[in-house]
Amino acid sequence: MRFDLNNSHLEVEPVYESIFIRIRDSKVTDEQVITQIENGVTEIVEQSPGKLIILDFAKVKFMSSSFLGSLVKMQKLMQQCKCQFKLSNMDESIYKVFKITKLNKLFTIEIRK
Repeated sequence: MRFDLNNSHLEVEPVYESIFIRIRDSKVTDEQVITQIENGVTEIVEQSPGKLIILDFAKVKFMSSSFLGSLVKMQKLMQQCKCQFKLSNMDESIYKVFKITKLNKLFTIEIRK
C-alpha cells in the first residue's frame, strides 16, 4: 500500500499490517499545521480500515491543547473505521499532559525511554 500525501508535516510508512505515521514537527501549535496533520491522518485511516495506525511523536517537543482535541477526533474516526490507534515515542513531558487531562485512558501510549 502506498500513500501519496501532499503533507510536509507527516511521513508515512506501511509496516506489515500497520501504518507508521511520523510527525515531522517539533512544535504542533499552529492551527493550520494541526489541520494538515488531522487531514493527512484522516486520509490514511479512510484508505486503511482495520489497520493498526501508529502516530510517532519522537520529534514532538511541544503541542497545543487544540492538537489534543484533534487527536480525540482522530480516535473517534479510528473507532468508526475499526482501526487500532497507538501514540508512540512520546516524551514524558508530553505524556504528563495526557495524564493530567486523563486522555491517557483514551489512548494507547508508548513513552519514549
